[in-house]
Amino acid sequence: MKGMPDITSAVADRWKERQREDLGPRTIILEGTCPSKKNLYRRAKNGRMYLSADVKAQLDSLSWQALTQRPRHPLIHPNMEVEFHVASERGDRDGKLASLLDCLQQAEIIKNDNIKQFNGTVTILPAKLAVREKVIIRIL
Repeated sequence: MKGMPDITSAVADRWKERQREDLGPRTIILEGTCPSKKNLYRRAKNGRMYLSADVKAQLDSLSWQALTQRPRHPLIHPNMEVEFHVASERGDRDGKLASLLDCLQQAEIIKNDNIKQFNGTVTILPAKLAVREKVIIRIL
């Protein structure tokens, strides 16, 4: 109808604006230990693999923290920098990264950690020794 605003285009414009907001740079800080999940699986008596309650609690804590800092929509192909602050130099960085990506997926910060939906550049910065462990994620 003439003279009436086009609601469809207004909604589309608002949706595009929200996407731009979500794609803007953001920093996510997760306090606590980020365990290397792949090195912490244990074998049960029946032969199945499981994670201990401590490891699950650490991962759940990171996921809950990430959930409070998530964008409106899960990101697809984000470029990010990851910086681990660790208490010991003995940790496995690629294992920690895998656990971190699982937490980000669970918190719906990223759509999925597979190549189809997560093929941006991930830069792992040198780990820093710290008394209190944390992970700083900068989404560029």
